[in-house]
Amino acid sequence: MVLQGDIILYKDYAFPDETKSDKRFIILNNAQIGSHFLFAITTSQSRHYPSTLSGCNLSKKLFYIPLGNEPSLNKETFVL
Repeated sequence: MVLQGDIILYKDYAFPDETKSDKRFIILNNAQIGSHFLFAITTSQSRHYPSTLSGCNLSKKLFYIPLGNEPSLNKETFVL
């Protein structure tokens, strides 16, 4: 069962530009089998978010997790 807070790895996620790469999603609810999951999308594209502080960045509308703060994330991560 997938639980709130789990980080799901989607291998070879297909982006709109037709490139593929692994993508991580953070589950926000405790959905039962057969129901819908609510999730937050993540990115490691730091060039889009310069001068971002660890944690909540309200003005940028994102949450920043530096490398090493979450064992299941292998790159610095921006939760959108």
